[in-house]
Amino acid sequence: MKLGDVFRTAFTNLRRQKLRTLLTVFAVFIGALSVTVMLTLVTSAQNFATAQSTSSGQDLQVVVTAQADIRFRDALGGNGANQGDSSSGVILDDAMVTKVSQVPGVRAVARMLFPQVFDHVTVNGQDRRLEGAVAAYEPSDAVPHVMVAGKWVDDQNAPGTIAISASQARSWGFSKPADAVGQTVQMVTREWYQGLGSPEPPQGNGNDPGQKPQGQPTTFSAKITGVTDQSDDNFIYPSWKWANDLSTQREFSRGPNNQTTTSIVSTIPAQGYGALLAVAERADDVPRVAKAIRALGPGTAIAQDEIDKQKRAFQIIGFVLGGIGAIALLVAAIGVINTMVMSILERTREIGVMRAVGASRGVVRRLFTLEAALLGFFGGVVGVAVAYGISAGANPIVNDQLSKNGLTSRNIISVPPWLGVAVIVITTLIGVLAGLYPAARAARMDPVAALRAE
Repeated sequence: MKLGDVFRTAFTNLRRQKLRTLLTVFAVFIGALSVTVMLTLVTSAQNFATAQSTSSGQDLQVVVTAQADIRFRDALGGNGANQGDSSSGVILDDAMVTKVSQVPGVRAVARMLFPQVFDHVTVNGQDRRLEGAVAAYEPSDAVPHVMVAGKWVDDQNAPGTIAISASQARSWGFSKPADAVGQTVQMVTREWYQGLGSPEPPQGNGNDPGQKPQGQPTTFSAKITGVTDQSDDNFIYPSWKWANDLSTQREFSRGPNNQTTTSIVSTIPAQGYGALLAVAERADDVPRVAKAIRALGPGTAIAQDEIDKQKRAFQIIGFVLGGIGAIALLVAAIGVINTMVMSILERTREIGVMRAVGASRGVVRRLFTLEAALLGFFGGVVGVAVAYGISAGANPIVNDQLSKNGLTSRNIISVPPWLGVAVIVITTLIGVLAGLYPAARAARMDPVAALRAE
């Protein structure tokens, strides 16, 4: 019997028992759909996280910190700045900026400040939380800013201009990012802030010229210029000029006639910048650049470490969900075995006739193995096709949520082609393996005994 004849006979046999065939294919379909959908969600989430890192330029960034062993996210948000208390023994001043910029593979270096002087913000008469402030003096195209509404704050703008993250816009009660642009909010400082823009506090008793009387909170009006494509932080981004103004403090000294005088000085010359942001030429250069910068004395943090952690987490989730799908496929395999065994029992005389007219045991074995393989193949094809349909139907819903959250990414749920092919191949192999025992049983039948069967 030629291979084409085997295929035609297998298709004919499956069509004769339509209900049983459909139920078996449905069992395989459930397993294939489960595996495809669950692994699609994992791979889509992983790809989305990686794409976000790439679009924000974080895959090229090395955060240079005065503190050693700081996580990238903490360093980028200023949690490890600790100006004036450097565990690495270095100050991130302009001299260090020059050294870092001369490291091979560094394209640009941005200075960063984290003026953590604000206590809360008042938006439309309601007090809202504030996680922190991040400002950077950036050379041309050092850090890309993906804006979902408005524009990035101008480094040279006068005090009182900020950009905010999409997450911050939501937490402040704006239904969509565009609603925040142009709004004026009230930034309230902590009581200890006595830098530029704060009223001069009452003087002490004059006996201690170094005494710094406790002041009152200062309220600044700030206009929102734009909203960035950031969904995982609650930062504000003041202009560089305003951040410099906020990085000041009053100093008290005794003047002529034993009078206490005050002056406002910047803390940057003595304490350095909060961090430096080195931008590598290529993503492959980042580990080497970070190592070279650490040799200069500062600590470093790179996004790749965070990305690798995320990948490992997604891999673990993928293994767990893949295991659940594998259980469904195992159940489907048992269903294929049951279907083929029942088919053999019903077609005993047919097998006897085939053997009597000259069909070899190999032909019988191939016929029943092919029938089982077709059950697995069709179940896998339908499962993958439905998974593609689900992803296509889910993307508009997800896109709407992304838009509401101020994210520019679209159609993030997609079935990877390799996954679709792999699922179909696996379900077909499961069908083949599940059909081996029934096929071998059919091939071992004695032709005479098979012809006598009722």
